[in-house]
Amino acid sequence: MKKICIICNEEKEDFNIEHIIPKSLGNSSLTINSVCTCCNSLLGRKVDTEITNNFISELYRFDNGLKGYTGKIPNPFARGGITEEGRAVHVNDELKPQYTPKIQYDKDEQIISVEANSFEEAIEMIDKKLNRLGKSALTEEEKLELKNTYQVKEDQPVIKYDFSIKTDKLYLSLIKIGFEFAYHVHGDIYLDDEIAKILQQTLKKYVYEDKIDINLKEYVMFMPDEISNTLIRNINQVKESTKSNSFHMLCAVNNNEGAYVYIIIDEIYKFIIRVGKCNKELHKTQLFFNILPSGESIII
Repeated sequence: MKKICIICNEEKEDFNIEHIIPKSLGNSSLTINSVCTCCNSLLGRKVDTEITNNFISELYRFDNGLKGYTGKIPNPFARGGITEEGRAVHVNDELKPQYTPKIQYDKDEQIISVEANSFEEAIEMIDKKLNRLGKSALTEEEKLELKNTYQVKEDQPVIKYDFSIKTDKLYLSLIKIGFEFAYHVHGDIYLDDEIAKILQQTLKKYVYEDKIDINLKEYVMFMPDEISNTLIRNINQVKESTKSNSFHMLCAVNNNEGAYVYIIIDEIYKFIIRVGKCNKELHKTQLFFNILPSGESIII
């Protein structure tokens, strides 16, 4: 059966479940079935990833054991950092920091110098270098000699990380959540709203053309403390009643200025998305809680 996709606005046959809050953030219950398979895939790869795979979100997912589509819990430190001396450091999935191995070859002196995280790794690097130089690999006697002379250095460096987030891409992720939740609450009538059309076209243009031609700050606002504090009190009441420490919350509201979706992603993201004009048709109010890590939902 054909129907219109709310992202590309085209009549399609193939649709699958779209998670309004990305599944990688723990949402398994708040979904819609109004996004075509193609748009769903593009949204996940180009939009959702900006809110699920930045450092802050990966640290949150690591703490809460939230797996991605690959079935793995992310390592927020996998991108690596730099020491004060400029050495590259990476952290493995066991959260053990390691220097990025380094090898140098002095052509005049015919000397190979290696810095590695283990003796075995150093030998492997030397053999690869010798092979590229057209020379024989190390003999067992040469390996034994190196083993008796190599130096072990213990270090506890200060590591610097770049935790910057691309704000415009994060805003697109939030607009996608707000747009889809507004559609979930209000239904097809929402798509006739002037601002809904702007948000829909913005998402479509980005996933298909990599272009953003609106000022995203006109539609995405940081949540004022007086609003977030009130909502967090509601969240804390639900936390107490469900004995869960982690929650997401979406709230669809409207007032004389327009229709909005309030987004709190477990208190790490707190934003307000302008999703519609002052429209009497968009009169519904809905409060949604996403309980983690179970993914269950409460709708008020």
